[in-house]
Amino acid sequence: MTFVAFAFGLGVMAGLRSLTPPAVLAWAAYAGWLNLHDSYLAFIASAPVRYLLLALALGELIADKLPSTPNRTAPLGLGARIVTGAFSGLAVGFASSGPLLGALLGAAGAVAGAFGGYQLRHLLVSKLGVPDLLVARCVGSVFWRAGRWRRGQSVLSDVVDRVAVLEASQTWLAVHRGRLLSVLAAAEK
Repeated sequence: MTFVAFAFGLGVMAGLRSLTPPAVLAWAAYAGWLNLHDSYLAFIASAPVRYLLLALALGELIADKLPSTPNRTAPLGLGARIVTGAFSGLAVGFASSGPLLGALLGAAGAVAGAFGGYQLRHLLVSKLGVPDLLVARCVGSVFWRAGRWRRGQSVLSDVVDRVAVLEASQTWLAVHRGRLLSVLAAAEK
């Protein structure tokens, strides 16, 4: 069951950030957390590939904030997310003796992550009436804390605290929305 959740979860992550799961897997294989030694994917643990994937993932974080970046559900972006989700699921599958199922779960997770993430962000932007970038940063903060908790680097109360901060931010934004939007509009000029 853990294999299924991990493969699908990496796919969802690929739907949100296409290059993050391959980078995470490369470093996990290097650290020995993911056994890819007997597969043809063992090369991802090599130093050049690890650092390349890390640089690409960091570059994606920056490029995704640019106004010219296409929508994640556009054909090219969605296709890339499906490929990296399938690749990530395949890697987990090789480590768990189920590569085909892992690839399918990763691809399905990527589709769910891309469309689910898109819908969630647009819902939050419309309900809160704030810029999309602000919502993206807040949601990313919760996922980052949840990831640290999942790896044992944090306690669940940190995730709960981050959600409480978001709720407090929502209250603050409701009160100060007009002023915030006028400051942002002035900054864009």
